[in-house]
Amino acid sequence: MGTRNLRKTGETQGTEDARISSLQLFALLTIARLVPVTIIFPLVWASPNVQDLWIGAVAALPPSLVFALFVVRLGKAFPGKTIFGILLDLFGPVFGRIVGLGLLTTWFFHLIGLLRSVAEVHVSAIMTETPEVAFIGAVVAAGVYAARAGIEPVARTSEIVLIAVALFFCQLLLLPLDVANPEHLQPILQHGWETPILSALNTMTYYSSFTIIGMVLPYLGRKEGAQKPVVSAVLVSGALIVAFILMLTMVFGPLLPSLAFPAFSLARIVSVANFLERTESLGMVVWVLSHSLECSLLVWCCSQGLAGLLGLSDGRPLIIPLGFLSAALASNFFGSGPEVHKFYQVRTIGTMLIGFHLVLVVLLLGGLIWKKARSRSES
Repeated sequence: MGTRNLRKTGETQGTEDARISSLQLFALLTIARLVPVTIIFPLVWASPNVQDLWIGAVAALPPSLVFALFVVRLGKAFPGKTIFGILLDLFGPVFGRIVGLGLLTTWFFHLIGLLRSVAEVHVSAIMTETPEVAFIGAVVAAGVYAARAGIEPVARTSEIVLIAVALFFCQLLLLPLDVANPEHLQPILQHGWETPILSALNTMTYYSSFTIIGMVLPYLGRKEGAQKPVVSAVLVSGALIVAFILMLTMVFGPLLPSLAFPAFSLARIVSVANFLERTESLGMVVWVLSHSLECSLLVWCCSQGLAGLLGLSDGRPLIIPLGFLSAALASNFFGSGPEVHKFYQVRTIGTMLIGFHLVLVVLLLGGLIWKKARSRSES
């Protein structure tokens, strides 16, 4: 009886009957992928051979797309259940909890890394006298407030924030063309395939966060149309990232790995007829909006997932404690700005994230095959 009640908690939790549209799912996923790019963009530190970074970003798109579609297919195989409910159903209450806790931990560390990065760029570039904890607290407060309202208000807000992010990327990709030097993209593969491989692994590290699809899919209004927004989010975000890498490389060349905040540096050099200059202020607005939105999404996902693992029917009481915990860890887990940059490197947490999600996919595939074989034998 206890196991049955525990597994039921993995279903769409009854206090929230909201439904989101396919466009909102696309907006949520696209913003979730682009947010890390808008500030620290760890990919540019993968290798000093920056002219080859775009190759790895392109190569990462097919496996990232396959992974995202696998999460969608998994959700369709277990209608009405979140990814944590699926884990409990396939692996039982003990091992399912262990795997679910591992997945929850990856989301939570992603959250605290985002919080610290947005504080770093504000303190380092603009408000040097303001303590980082003030920025972290402001973003967490906005995220917690939105998360307590549920996934539907967060999804509606994502449509507006996506417009701001798109405008920000458009001006970053078009306005610096007068100072771009295509010669910085050559020679290609002069130092072999190491840089494209590192670039591809770094890119796939961030697409691993698309496991949040498994939390949002039960709230999608038209579940049969889930593949289209997911595919579009992967391809659109991937295309923007590749274009952004090309622009950064053409503008900064070999100096690119020395930039702490590439998007901020690129926005500062924008100048149109001595009229539109130093557009980093627009970047600051976009950073606060997009980070607050992703913070609310991750806090909501973590609270719902933790509620499922603890056997609770409602995850909202967990949102405020998770907000306080994320703010405390974001303020104290990283000793300095460079540690935030190292945290996102593929040679550190990136390798662990990719390894964990590969094992997770293998386990889920094995569980699905075993369940299918068992149902055939019983029939």
